[in-house]
Amino acid sequence: MFSDTDNQRVIIHVKDVNDEPPYFINRPLPMQAVVQLNAPPNTPVFTLQARDPDTDHNIHYFIVRDRTGGRFEVDERSGVVRTRGTDPFQLDMEYVLYVKAEDQNGRVDERRYQSTSEERLSIVGGKRAPQFYMPTYEAEIPENQKKDSEYVIFSCLYFY
Repeated sequence: MFSDTDNQRVIIHVKDVNDEPPYFINRPLPMQAVVQLNAPPNTPVFTLQARDPDTDHNIHYFIVRDRTGGRFEVDERSGVVRTRGTDPFQLDMEYVLYVKAEDQNGRVDERRYQSTSEERLSIVGGKRAPQFYMPTYEAEIPENQKKDSEYVIFSCLYFY
């Protein structure tokens, strides 16, 4: 029986495999924005933001379906959605884009990359009502509560 032991330090480097799809961090969903009625071409109206848990990611943004007649474009690298053309936008008109983000370092097969699900971006001409972050808010208020007490805080996205 041997009683001699020897300790050896071993360094292991673990390489992250690109196996996670990107996901949108824009909240709340569906994504909403406004466009000024007289917005000139190249006016930014929204920024798509996606994250990918993998260390080796290369996120690109795309319009999947355009229900605006080509009134908007997205910068593939930055995710900035901008106006196109010189026609004025119509008051209270809804312009809808369906968008996604792809990790171009994360191949699924020869033709496809890992991607987010398709998300809806609604852009309204002029003004729009605030968008609440939660569909419902609930609170219980005791009957003996003092007048003018705060019980519920509403979080919403206000559009200028």
